[in-house]
Amino acid sequence: MERLIMLGTGCTEAEICYHSCFAIQKGREYLLVDGGGGSRILTRLKEAQIPLTGIHHIFASCEREDHLLGLVWVIKEIAKLIRDEVFEGELRIYCRPDLADTLRTVCSMVLPKKLTWLFDHRIVFVSVYDGDSRQMMGYETTFFDLHTVRSRQFGFAMTMGNGARLVFAGSEPLNEQCFDYAAGADLLIHEAYCLYSQQETFRAYEKNLGTVRDACELANYLQIPNLLLYSTEEVNLKRRAELYQAEGRLYYKGNIIVPGDLESIEFDDAFQDEADSDARAAGEADGSLMDTLKGLEHLLDAADTLGMGSEDDD
Repeated sequence: MERLIMLGTGCTEAEICYHSCFAIQKGREYLLVDGGGGSRILTRLKEAQIPLTGIHHIFASCEREDHLLGLVWVIKEIAKLIRDEVFEGELRIYCRPDLADTLRTVCSMVLPKKLTWLFDHRIVFVSVYDGDSRQMMGYETTFFDLHTVRSRQFGFAMTMGNGARLVFAGSEPLNEQCFDYAAGADLLIHEAYCLYSQQETFRAYEKNLGTVRDACELANYLQIPNLLLYSTEEVNLKRRAELYQAEGRLYYKGNIIVPGDLESIEFDDAFQDEADSDARAAGEADGSLMDTLKGLEHLLDAADTLGMGSEDDD
């Protein structure tokens, strides 16, 4: 079984959702991509029925607290399992060399030496550089610098077992310098902080964050048939998928996925080829237009009751 498991879908200031991070399952093995901002990652893993003994690969994208600190908890618990001879093999952590130094430093400050001595023995940091290609959990993966504004972040393009290409684009709008890595992918995982119609309320552009419209226009331009939106505000949480999909259909004809925390997506079900996407869009044009208009009416209703976005930077 190959599937994507969303452990968190919220932005930095999220309180209801967990911070954005996910796992990729391949049979009984798991790759964890980022860890969110705290010990709640352990609860999320239990709720998703992901055993720590099955996590042998971690990708750390950046040093921001809502991406990195949860990994400290995961490393701690896996180190204890190694110590107790329950965990088999190695834990491999893929990240930039300077980010590995940061993660080592944080762990050495808060974890006992009886656990951190496992670094470079059973817990191995694998340095990746811009443009590097290597195997990660058996999948051919190319890592690339996202040229982000707020803090340096890496993404990756991965070829799955069924031949489909998945691109993880981090937590800012994808920089034009990275378009070649994403063009023609089967699935793009991209942030969408808020609706374009509410970007002034949430100050998205001021924070160097993107909107549903931005992500959808990008996916349309790069001819990507499936777009997963995450790292969002949570004011619209109850109707997030409905509202985001309604706005997205104005700018993109492909498949828009707006998952909630702990939702899983089997890759065979999620990936649809571009021809199928275009045929579906053409065959449902009239219905989609009516759905979009209804969605816009809902947006106006929501705007009337919406509170202002957080004043804290995302």
